[in-house]
Amino acid sequence: MENNKNSDIKKAENKPDNSIKKDFHRTIIIGIVLFSIELVILFILFNIYYVKYPFIYNTEYGMVRIIRYIGKGNKVVIPEYIRDMPVIGMKKELFSGHEELVDVTLPSTLRGVGDYVFDGCTGIEMINIPDSVVYIGEYAFHKCEKIKNIRIPESVSKIGEYAFSECQSLEMVEILSANVYLSRGAFFNCNNLKQVILTEGIEKLYANTFSSCNSLEEIKIPSSIILISFECFRGCTNLSDLIIPDSVKEISDDAFHGCRGLKNIVISNNLEEIRSGVFAECEGLTSILIPESVIFIRSEAFKNCTSLKSISILSSVQEISYDAFEGCDNLTIHCYKDTYAEQYAIDRGIPYIIITE
Repeated sequence: MENNKNSDIKKAENKPDNSIKKDFHRTIIIGIVLFSIELVILFILFNIYYVKYPFIYNTEYGMVRIIRYIGKGNKVVIPEYIRDMPVIGMKKELFSGHEELVDVTLPSTLRGVGDYVFDGCTGIEMINIPDSVVYIGEYAFHKCEKIKNIRIPESVSKIGEYAFSECQSLEMVEILSANVYLSRGAFFNCNNLKQVILTEGIEKLYANTFSSCNSLEEIKIPSSIILISFECFRGCTNLSDLIIPDSVKEISDDAFHGCRGLKNIVISNNLEEIRSGVFAECEGLTSILIPESVIFIRSEAFKNCTSLKSISILSSVQEISYDAFEGCDNLTIHCYKDTYAEQYAIDRGIPYIIITE
């Protein structure tokens, strides 16, 4: 009798435990169902936005920045507004390596093209940079090999390093901005670039800006330019005529090195020195006048200018490097009597003619 009582007591004690377990299981099941419903809703919303906008974006201060491209196909249109907020930026490398892209439309609200955004997009044939864009990042259009023409609007204040480098089909560049900062190698190795239009107001052309643009035939250097930097036009073998305006006060080493087609050049009257290698291997150059402002002619300045027959060096020149004219075997120096240039010619065994005017 007593054993039966104990058994009943144990059953009674177990009932609450069973009830708790059932409630716990029920809660888990309800949670799984709700979570599954949320996933379905998110999936539906994702697909709605995926169809409308083939990219992921974030928002901050009421503006949109595209951070990832998830689309396919050869055409992409970036809208001006998403959820009534302007699209102002694109993350680094956003479209990098998407060789299938042919047609890209940028929004009029865009403020900048980030670093490497279109790097290696070899299929893009044309790009219109909106007037709202302030900066173009490093390597932004690097190796966009089918683009033929580029127009840089007035709004752009900076073009990053190698932004348009190795755009092999690029033929014409027009830079409308007067205050643009042209960084190193901006148009480096654009082999088919024939014409560059620069706006008055630009002050500096930095290193390698147009280096190895071996089809470049024409460029007018604005009268606002004060600096032409290191190797800026190096290897522009088709450049034949050049006027360096009097605004230019400095031309860095090797700026025109290897411009083999250069035949006629007018040098700034405010230049104090011809730096190392500036006109080296300009094989088409036959004669040149060194302006009265020049004091120094540095090492290898005219090295291997094999067609150079006549150079006029005025009395202002106080120093000429011993190898300034190395390889100029046909050269005759024109100079005034009793000047440094005359003594240099005598010491180096270079033929010279005294200017009598």
